[in-house]
Amino acid sequence: MNPQLIFGVLIVLGLIWTGVWGWILTGSRQTVPYTEVAPRVTVLRRRLFYLILAVMIVVFLVSMRWLPYRPVRATTLGPPQVTAAAWWRPTCWRPWAALRPC
Repeated sequence: MNPQLIFGVLIVLGLIWTGVWGWILTGSRQTVPYTEVAPRVTVLRRRLFYLILAVMIVVFLVSMRWLPYRPVRATTLGPPQVTAAAWWRPTCWRPWAALRPC
């Protein structure tokens, strides 16, 4: 995909976002004291938190089917056909590693 097209789309979306917020801020007629808004905002935050939590749990449980977790992979694909012996050497980073390797 053309990077200039993507950049142009993002610029247009940013301008629309800024315009909508400008329209909202200039269209506000009256100010409401925080003490009147706080209880409703608290209820809204709590509801949104539980909604987002439920969505995250559902997404996690649904993703268990496709992500490469060992039990899911074993039930989906069966046992591995080929196994390969591999060795691993712990690595580390030290500023003086050029003088003495890990």
